[in-house]
Amino acid sequence: GFHRVDVITSSSVLAIRDSKEFQGFFEMFDLKVSNNCDLLCEQGDDKQTAEQVRKLRYYSQGPIDIIYGECSCFERDILLTEFNKHDPEQNIIGQRMSDNSISSVIIDEVDSMLLDKANMVLYLSHNIDTLKSLERIFISIWQIVNQAMFDFIDNHMIDDDIIEFVSNTVLEQIDNKTVDIPEYKTNKSDYINMKLFVKRRMSVWIQSAFHVKDMTPNDTYIISRDKSSSKSDVQITVMDKDTGTEQASTRWSNGVHQFLQLKHMRRLTPESLKAVFISNMSFFKRYKNYIIGLTGSLGSFDEQLLLDKVYQLQFFELPRF
Repeated sequence: GFHRVDVITSSSVLAIRDSKEFQGFFEMFDLKVSNNCDLLCEQGDDKQTAEQVRKLRYYSQGPIDIIYGECSCFERDILLTEFNKHDPEQNIIGQRMSDNSISSVIIDEVDSMLLDKANMVLYLSHNIDTLKSLERIFISIWQIVNQAMFDFIDNHMIDDDIIEFVSNTVLEQIDNKTVDIPEYKTNKSDYINMKLFVKRRMSVWIQSAFHVKDMTPNDTYIISRDKSSSKSDVQITVMDKDTGTEQASTRWSNGVHQFLQLKHMRRLTPESLKAVFISNMSFFKRYKNYIIGLTGSLGSFDEQLLLDKVYQLQFFELPRF
């Protein structure tokens, strides 16, 4: 069958650079190459949406033979394709992957991708209008955890009693209508039972708020300007500490991102629900026996044994010339 090759790098900068640099070389063998992670793929332009751009990166007058990108970019397009089957615009990779095609993956820094980041999960988030009302609850929680009584309590000292105290305070504000949340008839399936949802999530949000109090910029996140906006809005950008790259499309869940926005007095964005997801491990297992990779730091027997057990891989040492 037809053979397709995905090349996964540790950063989009490397993927974009290499896909352009080696294009001439691949064309000598009549092979087409592209990437799925440059600015056009993320934002689109005046003529095409980002999804339309990426669809052409996978299939343009025939399937693209070699695609460079980050792991999360491939996972995003797989999820969009598989969970929006009836939407032609979201069917991004479908044309490239015919029934008789075989996919191989070449991975840079195998130990980082297959072991260190194996448990990382990519979610497709869904914005729900009702969840905008959570802003008032996040503000209330943030005000409470920043009261003087909690100034000398570190994140690791937070126990059930403290969480219960904050929770009861916020729930009392809701009961007294000091903090207002929408109420809908329970037989309306279009809406969430907000009060029940808030009660179930309250302890998680409170723990997130205390955690954010201890977070500092230029470590796991930075404060940057939104390059995609003409208004140059200042935003919270997640950092990958292993590679030092900015994860512009990544948002922390469980209220962490919202509390960081409150901490730095930024515009508050709504929380989102995540029902569609894939882990890095599940993603790489899709390639079965067609995983190829290089690393300069994977040498211990235990690590090799684990990789063999999870992914059924074989190993060899490449001589240094």
